[in-house]
Parts: sequence; C-alpha cells; structure tokens
Amino acid sequence: MIDMEYVHNQANEEGLLSWYADSRAAMIGVSLRGKSHTAHDMPMQDYHCLRVLPNGWLLAVVCDGVGSEEHSDIGSSIAAESFADYTVKYWGAFLDEASILNLLKCAALYATGKISRESGDSGNPVRQYSTTLHAAVYANGVVYYFHSGDGGIIAMLEDGTYSLLTKPQKGEDGESVVPLMAGPKAWQVGTADSGVQSILLCTDGVYDKIAGTVLRECGLGLDRASAAFFISPWAADPSETPKESAELFRRVFRESQPNDFYPRIAKAVAQGNEDGDPLQFVADYVFRKNRPLTSLQGIQDDITVAVIRNTARYPELQPMEYYKGPDWEAINQRVYRQLYETKQAGVEECDTQE
Repeated sequence: MIDMEYVHNQANEEGLLSWYADSRAAMIGVSLRGKSHTAHDMPMQDYHCLRVLPNGWLLAVVCDGVGSEEHSDIGSSIAAESFADYTVKYWGAFLDEASILNLLKCAALYATGKISRESGDSGNPVRQYSTTLHAAVYANGVVYYFHSGDGGIIAMLEDGTYSLLTKPQKGEDGESVVPLMAGPKAWQVGTADSGVQSILLCTDGVYDKIAGTVLRECGLGLDRASAAFFISPWAADPSETPKESAELFRRVFRESQPNDFYPRIAKAVAQGNEDGDPLQFVADYVFRKNRPLTSLQGIQDDITVAVIRNTARYPELQPMEYYKGPDWEAINQRVYRQLYETKQAGVEECDTQE
C-alpha cells in the first residue's frame, strides 16, 4: 500500500515539514524557503519526500532546483514526487542489491521523463526545470543511495563514526551544478552495508556548512558535531515526537535558540556517558572554534535536510575528542599559506589533527 497516509506533512509559505515514526526508526524532513528568496520574492526551489516502502523500509528523497533556472521549483517537486512514487509502485519481491540500485536508476529516469513531459506541455526549455536529486533507502542498517548534483548524503555508522556516502558534482568550471537531467553517466548509485545507524540528506546550503570543500580537502571530512545534532540518536530527546524534531530543525535554522542547539550537541558527544564535562567541551572545541549555529543560520539559500534515524538501538561510543569542531582559524591560516606562499617556502599540507 502506498504510504502517504503514514507520513505527515505540514506546508506553509515558509516551507514544508514532514515526519514519520515506527517502533524501529524515525524520519524527519524540513524544507525552508531561503532568506534571499523571500527578500527577492522568489519561490522555494527545494523539495523533499518521505515514504514507507511496501516491506517497511524507509525512503527519503531531497531535491534542489537550480537557482538560475526559472521553473526549477516545479522541476524539483516533480522530480522528488515522481522518483518517490515510482519507487513505491515498483518495489518488488526481488530485493537483492543489484535490483534495488537498478530500481533507483529507473526511478530517476522516470523523474527525468516527467520533467521532459512538463517541458513539452508548457513549451519551456527543459533546462529551466533543472534540479539535483539525492535519495536513500534505509533497510535495517543498510543504505541504498542515489545522488545527482551538489549537496549529498552523510551517514552515522553503528560504530559511532561518520561517513560521506556521496561526492558533490560540479561542472568543469568548479561552480556550475551537474543536474539530474545530465543522465545516467553522471549519476552516483551505491550501497553502504557496514552497519548504518542514521543518515542525513541535505541540499548544498547545509552540506557546504557541514562537509564543505575545505573540510574535505583538509582530510577532516566533515564537522561531526554539527552533523551529530541532526542524526545522532544521542542528541535526540527520547520523549520528543518526530513532529517536534521537525519543528526543532526549523527553529534552529530560522530563530536564534542556542539552548536548543548546543545542549543537544553536548548530549551527542557525551553519548550517555557521565565522564568528563560535555558542556565545557562543546564550549571550548565546538562553539569557540566554529560557531556552527551562527553558520547554519547564515544560510541565505533554500534549506533542506531529511533524516532517517534508527531508534531501536544506539551506536557504539566514540571519545569526545572525535567531535571536536573544525578550527577555522588554523584551517584558514593553512589555506592562506597554500594560496600565497611558494612551495620553496615549505608550505604545509592541511593538518587534520588540529
């Protein structure tokens, strides 16, 4: 049965909130109209869908319409809805890895076909509907994913570590986006089967704050403390409903509520452990080094995050030091030396330990 009756949605002029929970997992989706879009009377070009597949596995789809294209808001909603609907409709009895990944590619082809039909019906060039698309099926610790464009998918593994499942796709100029309509040769599909606890799908505004180019090139990979706020089950309040989680995510992006943000990260880094002082750790190594809440609230573009959390079990513990935030002062000094000092002067590579 198509699961729309199980996933709750709340839409208004600000954006779209979605949520779902069962005895094993919870899904939260938030799409918010960008501050710059509101200022210039532009529509929200992000979109997301959450679905429950016929066998109970969970699906999240996130799309980001290309900002320079006139009808990309329509393209992103068509792509997300059609991709999700196709996956639910044709979800079959053959659940081996190859069949699932092939189904995701077929869903993407169906989505591009729907966009092409909209273009033909309207008479507008198909490029005006350009969008990215990220999708993930969560199956009891295994993730099957599809990715096209910038933004991406981040996983928290059952051993408590974090992993970037996808790589942002940019054009040869390093700036333009490789959209869904670029076709199968550009798409990334794959499986993460080493035991996944939770996943975060996000459009480029959020992804660039958590796992931007400098962090990846310096070997840090991502800002684990900021990622933990969204996907770590240790950060969540057990009494909180998925709807309340969705509203919390919206509030953090849109309203200055540090008490909603930093204590959650402290819970994540403490991981149920009473040793040490997690609040002091967050103050010293997350807040002062990075100010992630200010960074997230400074995003001007549309914002979308979609999270699937395993709520039936908790991951293994990592030392608090694993969650040290990026030291942007030190990183910027190294980037400056790489850009403006010669190799003869002994330019150091990025130090991943600071």
